[in-house]
Amino acid sequence: MRKNRATNSIFFLFMIFLLGFLSIAPLFSQKQRQDEGRCISGNCTNGNGTFLWQDGDRYQGEWQAGRFHGFGIYTWSDKRIYEGHWANHLQHGHGMMRWPEGQSYKGSWIRGRMQGIGIFTYSNGARYMGELLDQLPDGKGIYYNAKGEKLYEGLWHRGKPAKSSRRAKP
Repeated sequence: MRKNRATNSIFFLFMIFLLGFLSIAPLFSQKQRQDEGRCISGNCTNGNGTFLWQDGDRYQGEWQAGRFHGFGIYTWSDKRIYEGHWANHLQHGHGMMRWPEGQSYKGSWIRGRMQGIGIFTYSNGARYMGELLDQLPDGKGIYYNAKGEKLYEGLWHRGKPAKSSRRAKP
């Protein structure tokens, strides 16, 4: 009975974890229409500049051919912040995303999506460290609770522990 209860608890935690990842997926689009704002300093075509949109979103960083390219900081009007590398208007390379609710992701990005190796921290302090594919845990990873206790270590597939994974020993 104890094993079943522990399995259910871990499954519940992973469902919360998965829903957390899925809920942030639509937050990664950046504005590509520059007719809704203006360059307020520097060179927002080829160089380093700051662009401000009418709704309060702001990008400060490197530009190439009128697109975010190189290092830059994008701040949304709702207080989300991405600081890191960009390629062709998308997060690409190493960067950190922070949400006003306290979540954060620090790690690798590919074409605007969390992918590669990274650390996702939840607002309650729990965190996942490991590989991601298409913004979900996929590959080797470790899940820690808010107290820093390792709850799960092993292989993940599409946001769920793979059947061959093992629970961390208390």
